[in-house]
Amino acid sequence: MHTYIEVFKTALIYFPFVALFFTLPYILYNYHKYGSIVSFKVVIVYSFILYMMTVYFLVILPLPSREAVAASPGRAPNFIPFSFVKDILEFQEEHQVPLWKNGALFQVLFNVVMLMPYGMYLRYYFKCSLSKTVLFSFLFSLFLELTQLSGLYGFYPKPYRMFDVDDLMANTLGGFLGYWVFGLAKKLLPSRQSLDLQSYALGKKVSLLRVMLSIGIDLFCAGILYGMLSFFAQKIPFFVFFTFYLWLLTSFCHGQSIGMKVLQLKIVNELPQQSFMLACAMRYFSMMIVLFALPTACLHLFVTSFPVFVLIVLFVWGAGALIVLLDILRHVPPFYARMSNTRLVSSIHAQ
Repeated sequence: MHTYIEVFKTALIYFPFVALFFTLPYILYNYHKYGSIVSFKVVIVYSFILYMMTVYFLVILPLPSREAVAASPGRAPNFIPFSFVKDILEFQEEHQVPLWKNGALFQVLFNVVMLMPYGMYLRYYFKCSLSKTVLFSFLFSLFLELTQLSGLYGFYPKPYRMFDVDDLMANTLGGFLGYWVFGLAKKLLPSRQSLDLQSYALGKKVSLLRVMLSIGIDLFCAGILYGMLSFFAQKIPFFVFFTFYLWLLTSFCHGQSIGMKVLQLKIVNELPQQSFMLACAMRYFSMMIVLFALPTACLHLFVTSFPVFVLIVLFVWGAGALIVLLDILRHVPPFYARMSNTRLVSSIHAQ
């Protein structure tokens, strides 16, 4: 039991790093599909990641040294089904203990219980049928057993853990039982369908994080394009290039830049009689003139003779950005949206 606790502690230590690596793709996926992130779904997904890490660490830890494994005879695989019955009987005969203290029996039960949560997650969050749950439980168990058989994918010269067909059977049974156990308790949790409907409902609103991620993606894409065209565009300030990037894409791509497409956002024209291309030009050029061009121009004009003016320019620059930020938070159209009669909306549609 002490070993299992130590493995769980190890999983907890490494979990933040794995979660950090996973967070951005997870956020982008949810905003692209639903337009929002529901906190309860976040809890489910990250608990699933922690669970999978724990199971994997239970299979590979503790790690011996390569020298110790090379000097050992290795672990011969067991391909004979139901060998655990013989092990249980031999353990019972040798130690003469109550059945619940039989180590061989405990090992079998542990392998069953280990994959029961996996079956529960598959049924609840991933909406798998019974046949798919059994199949995926078998494949996951096979992956774990092959990890042991391969000596951690060739890192060790020979297996330091035993490949056991009985473990395959026990793990698969665990996934199967997890599917049915969750069926008895599913009324205690909101259904996956209700969570999705809640996500779609929230996705109709345009959140600040969603806008910032969209801008970040567009800055990244525009930066790559700017670098590729640097030979021709090296004398053009990046914020001017970025303005044209946004204007042309939203004008000719149904109101969406690359970032907006990924985050399911869209620019709409509130005056149908107004040219959409002209409206987009007014939106982005007014934004860039106020937030970037004027402060930058003032900075270049006065920085040499009036160093204190740098602070003033930076203050005005930050104040303009803060005003826009507060407008977004209060769900008030920013100045560039009012000037151009355009609006940023969610393009999410419930599936």
